[in-house]
Amino acid sequence: MPLSTPNGLFIGNANICPINPKRYLYDAYLSFIESRGHQHPLSLTAFGHAVPQTLKEYERVLLKLRTNNGIQTNLKLHEDSEADWLPACSA
Repeated sequence: MPLSTPNGLFIGNANICPINPKRYLYDAYLSFIESRGHQHPLSLTAFGHAVPQTLKEYERVLLKLRTNNGIQTNLKLHEDSEADWLPACSA
């Protein structure tokens, strides 16, 4: 769900342990893919290219802000995601 300012999820990376899908967008993506049984998720680079393109299809814009904690976006998880797929992941 896009916000008007970049104060949502951080981008994250593949090396964050333990994964934290409520804080990092890439971790949320990996958790979603795992809960659906997919074996081959996008790399972080491919994911980084796919997100803005996907949002553009829905006439949304990805905003990013570089902070001391990483790159923060204007995206957050929808409340329904917690009931849908977030509990299905191992984190």
